[in-house]
Amino acid sequence: MNNEHTLKINNNSKFEITMNIKQFRNKYQKDDIENQSHYEENKIIEKIGGRILSIRKMSKNLTFVDLNSNGENLQIVFDIKKLDENEITQIKNLKRGFIVGLEGSPFYTKTGELSLLATKINILSECEAELPIMNRKDKEMLKDHELRYSKRYLDLIVNNNHKEYFEFRAKLIRFLRNYLENEGFLEVETPILSHKVGGALARPFQTHSNALKNDLFLRIAPELYLKQLIIAGFEKVFEIGKNFRNEDISVRHNPEFTTCEFYHTYSDYLKLITFTKNFLIKLSQEIFESKSIKCPIDFKEENFKIFDFKTEFENYFNRKLNFNSREEFYNQCEEFYLEFTRQTSIPNLNKNFNLKMKLEKMIELIIESKCKEGCCFIINHPTILSPLAKSHADNKLLSERFEFYINGIEIINSYSELNDAKEQRERFVEQKNLSENGLTDNEIHPFDNDFLEALSYGMPPTAGWGLGIDRLCMMLLGLQNIKEVILFPLMNVNKI
Repeated sequence: MNNEHTLKINNNSKFEITMNIKQFRNKYQKDDIENQSHYEENKIIEKIGGRILSIRKMSKNLTFVDLNSNGENLQIVFDIKKLDENEITQIKNLKRGFIVGLEGSPFYTKTGELSLLATKINILSECEAELPIMNRKDKEMLKDHELRYSKRYLDLIVNNNHKEYFEFRAKLIRFLRNYLENEGFLEVETPILSHKVGGALARPFQTHSNALKNDLFLRIAPELYLKQLIIAGFEKVFEIGKNFRNEDISVRHNPEFTTCEFYHTYSDYLKLITFTKNFLIKLSQEIFESKSIKCPIDFKEENFKIFDFKTEFENYFNRKLNFNSREEFYNQCEEFYLEFTRQTSIPNLNKNFNLKMKLEKMIELIIESKCKEGCCFIINHPTILSPLAKSHADNKLLSERFEFYINGIEIINSYSELNDAKEQRERFVEQKNLSENGLTDNEIHPFDNDFLEALSYGMPPTAGWGLGIDRLCMMLLGLQNIKEVILFPLMNVNKI
C-alpha cells in the first residue's frame, strides 16, 4: 500500500484544542473522574495537540503513544476495535516526531496512568528527520552538549526537563522586574549601538554604519547612559538587556549575555549590600515553586560573608598597608606582588604584569579563593581597579565597591558612583597613563569627554548595581555551564 495515497495531513485548516496537556492533567485528577480500569463508560470528549515522542504497539488492537506539548507528556491509547477504517490507516502511518491533533476521552489505565483514549486523529505535520532514540525512563535523550546547544529545538523536543530551565529563567526575570518596580524603579531602554564604548573594561564588538559612514560598537554595559538619566533627574532607573563582549567563550562566559543594571540616587554601596541580601532571600522564598527544582543555595542572613580588601591583604602579608600617598601605596603593592610570587607555587604569575593586573591576580588568589562556597561579598577595592567608583570616605585610595559571589562565581558588581567631574577626569587620565605602560585597550576605561560634560552638570550621590542574569540563573539551578540557561548560545560552527 502506498503511504502517499493513504496518509492524510490536515494542512488546510487549523486544529482547535480544548485544552493543553498541562491543563488536561490538572483537570482530570483521580478525584475528578471515575477511577476505572475500563474506559467504555467514559463520555467526556477533549481535543489535544502535540508531538509524538514514542509509539508502542502493545497488542493486535492496542497502540500506545507518548504525546508531548510544552514540556508535558501524556499517554495516548488507540483501540483499533473502536476506530473506523480511516483512523486505523492514519495510525498505521504515524511516526515519531509527527505533530497531531487528537480527539478522545480521559481515563486511567490499570497501572493508574492518566491517558487519553483517542477516537479521532488529525496529522498536522510530518517529521522527516529521525529523532534520537528515546526511552520513557530516561530523563535525557540527547546528551551530546555541542549538538544540544547548537540545535536547541532538538534538545527541547526530546529533553522535556530542559524546558524547566527557561521557564525558571522567565520567572526569575519577571520577579526581578516586579521587585524593582515595587521599590520605585523606572524601567528604561538605552542604546545597544553607539559611537563609543564605556561603563566596563572589556573588548567590544565593532561594526560599521553605511548611513552614518562611521564605525559603531555594540555596548559592553549601559552604565554611562543610565548615569546620564540620573543626571537628567530620574531618581531610580533600571534596565534589563543584552551586553556584548568580544572575549572568551567558556562555561561562565558567553559573548552575548543578559544583565540588569540599576542606579539609585541618595544611596551608597553599603545600602546595596543590604538590598542584595534582601532581594536574594525574597527571591529564594518565592520563585522555587516547582517540586522538581530546589534552590541549591541557602540564602539566610547569617550565611552571607564579607571580605574586606584591606583586612585580607594585611592579614595575608602580616603588615599594615601604607596609605600615606598614592605612590607609597602603589610601591608597597609592587613589593607585595614580588613577595607573593616567591611564596606561591601557583603557575601563570607573570612578573611582567602592570600594577592593575598584579592587584587583580592577588585579589583573585588571596580573597576570591575564599569565596568558593556560599554567598560572599568582597568590598573596598583599590580605586585603580574601579575608575567609575567613588573613593572610600575613610581612604581615598580605596573605593566604595563590592563584588558578590555565589560558589566562586561573580554575580553582582556594585559601587557608590563617582559624581565629581574633576576627579573622574583625573581617573580617566590615570587609566590613559596605564595604557602607556603595557595595558591593552580592553583593560583600561576609555576617556569619555561626553560623559564628563554630562557629569559637570552635577549628579546626586548615587549607587549602581549590575547583575549577571545568566550566571544567577545558572547558580540557582545548580548547573555548571552557562549555555544551559541561554536558549541559543554562540557556538563554534567549525566544531558542529
